[in-house]
Amino acid sequence: MRLIKQAVDVLREGGVIIYPTDTVYGLGCDLSSKKGIERIYELKKRNKKQPLSFVCSDLKHISQYAKVTDYAYKTFAGTLHFYLGSVASGAENNLTKKDNNGNSCSG
Repeated sequence: MRLIKQAVDVLREGGVIIYPTDTVYGLGCDLSSKKGIERIYELKKRNKKQPLSFVCSDLKHISQYAKVTDYAYKTFAGTLHFYLGSVASGAENNLTKKDNNGNSCSG
């Protein structure tokens, strides 16, 4: 639990964490942290016109950042990967959104 708390503290301060996925390690930050997102672009040496992926807790949560059709809600279940080019281009408008519990995504 101590390490999880430490990671949460880093995220809350706008920092970047490294976390395991099913195939590689990922870089993550609070989706509402401009500082964290800029740091990920810097670490990856990635052009800021290229979108980043992000993790949401469920399909309901992703609808705060992208338009998801009723068909997608009904069809997809479990872990999903979406490519959302519009998130990168409209980041200033979308990054401050949080769900009703105050949760944000990491990207």
